[in-house]
Amino acid sequence: MDNFEPGGWTPPGKNAAEGTSEAAPGTPLDKYSITFRTDELERMAEEQYPLLGEFGLKNQTTALYAKPNTGKTVLLLHAMCEAVKDGRIDGGKCYYVDADDNPSGILEKIKLLQPYRINVLAPGLHDFEINRLPALLRAMADDGTARGCLVVIDTLKKVVNLMDKRDSSEFANLCRAFIMAGGTIAAAAHTNKRTDSDGRPIYSGTSDMVDDIDCSYTIQEVSRTGSQGEKLVQLRNIKRRGGNPEEIAYSYSNATGISYEQLFRSVRRQTDEDLERAKAEAEREKDADVVETVVDCISAGITSKMELSAEVAKRLRNVGRNKVGVIIDRYTGDDPAKHRWTFQIVERGKRIYRLLPFDGSDGREVDPDTIF
Repeated sequence: MDNFEPGGWTPPGKNAAEGTSEAAPGTPLDKYSITFRTDELERMAEEQYPLLGEFGLKNQTTALYAKPNTGKTVLLLHAMCEAVKDGRIDGGKCYYVDADDNPSGILEKIKLLQPYRINVLAPGLHDFEINRLPALLRAMADDGTARGCLVVIDTLKKVVNLMDKRDSSEFANLCRAFIMAGGTIAAAAHTNKRTDSDGRPIYSGTSDMVDDIDCSYTIQEVSRTGSQGEKLVQLRNIKRRGGNPEEIAYSYSNATGISYEQLFRSVRRQTDEDLERAKAEAEREKDADVVETVVDCISAGITSKMELSAEVAKRLRNVGRNKVGVIIDRYTGDDPAKHRWTFQIVERGKRIYRLLPFDGSDGREVDPDTIF
């Protein structure tokens, strides 16, 4: 800190004692400095509001990753139309690139988007080819026509090789140039067939696309209620640079035989409470076999945790002892509304499990000798 003095910092080239300045030599970087050219950035920062629902901000690149039939397309289309209806964007400045559809599917989307004046582009139709899209986006960024435009790409793998690090990085850089020119990009993409250790979806491709764009979500089905009911899905944020929420929930019809328009009209934003309730119910359903077997074992007099874990794993075969132990802990407590058993500590710290009083809603008759 040679240039720092009690009265403040003295720039290089300035003689603090004499109060004179020497002309500092310029560098080739000077012409690129934006330190005193922040007007455009301030305008863009002020305009970065939720555009596509809550998950896609204006002047941002957002990707939704999901397995087929999880709802990524219908959620994007619903969010686009809502943005136009609410006056957040002009429909004529919206472009939906339908690169993963058959002719009847494309026609369905066109009929759906026509009332909102949203443009539809499809490879092989009206001289458009998908390999031209990067050059078109670059031209819009260069000539200023990107400003105020929204481009939704369905799906991303049709435009960029997500397994190629260089290709992914170059396309992400192109998206960056487009949004810096005032545009917004959203895209649908796929997840792997396998999930992570917590059962969550894993995005397909290298990490470069997720690393380089502004925001990414994975979409996962949480629950569904019958063939004529609803499906509830969770959007979980895996990358963000703005004020995007961590989790968002939507529901839509799970009825068989409905039209795409009916599916579109059925999309609903769900509350955080709805999501937590659905997740808890889904967890209970997933744990049901283990819970029922633990109850059977306790009723039969198998009451220590080690014995319970071993016996339940033996009876079910497809569930390991460690997993059984986790589920035993999950339903251990004193609240009958959430828990199924509790324990007493006896000699040498051994835990002896007993069933809690239960309302019998599952039809089970609980032996009174096994409860407190």
